[in-house]
Amino acid sequence: MHIRSHLSDPELGRTSIAEEIHMNLDYLSHIFSTKTGASLSSYIMDERMAAAKRLLATTSFSPQQICDQIGIENVSYFYRQFKKSSGVTPQQYREKHFHG
Repeated sequence: MHIRSHLSDPELGRTSIAEEIHMNLDYLSHIFSTKTGASLSSYIMDERMAAAKRLLATTSFSPQQICDQIGIENVSYFYRQFKKSSGVTPQQYREKHFHG
């Protein structure tokens, strides 16, 4: 899927996807939310957080390296989104789930 293969791109978002597939942004958002029950933006963030969890559990990458891998440019924004998504900080998640 386009989203998973472009997660590391900080520009990945509704606009870039609509441009890539030559579709009206509002129509794309409507179709996506109708089919999935989620907004496209929240789906992208969910995919980024899932990728971050995999990296935290399987690598010793720094928070900045993880941000680079998942397309988030600001580490403090990553921390806020991760905690909002998982209920724990990235460090707490790594301490509990690291298998490296």
